Amino acid sequence: MMNFADVQVDTRVIITAHGQKATVLRKFMGGANHDLPVILMDVDGVGEVMRTPDQLDRIDEPAPAPKLHGTGSKNVKRFHIGGNEYHVYNSASGARGFWQVWRHEAGKAATNADCVVSGATTRKAAFEEALRILAAA
Repeated sequence: MMNFADVQVDTRVIITAHGQKATVLRKFMGGANHDLPVILMDVDGVGEVMRTPDQLDRIDEPAPAPKLHGTGSKNVKRFHIGGNEYHVYNSASGARGFWQVWRHEAGKAATNADCVVSGATTRKAAFEEALRILAAA
């Protein structure tokens, strides 16, 4: 069993009740009063789920590389790294050379400082360049 301080992003955990392995994407205080510790994870073979830290145990294995997930919009994909969420999208309705990656924070307007990649020829190229830049940071 873990507590909120023990949980680190980009690490592997196991959901003790189900035996499912997952990668921690981010942690935050949720609930109606923002007093409930919540962990957002990518569960192997399932997708993204939220749990509380007391439902988790750390496992000693490397986290897989980040991968793109849907957002509800076919034009925008997202990924997590370092506890941050990033959006990959095309600013010109799919035209080559307009793929971008921006850090996304719910409820906040993006600034130029949130731009990681711009002008990539494809979604894949934008994603791969963002991973390279973020790994070097």
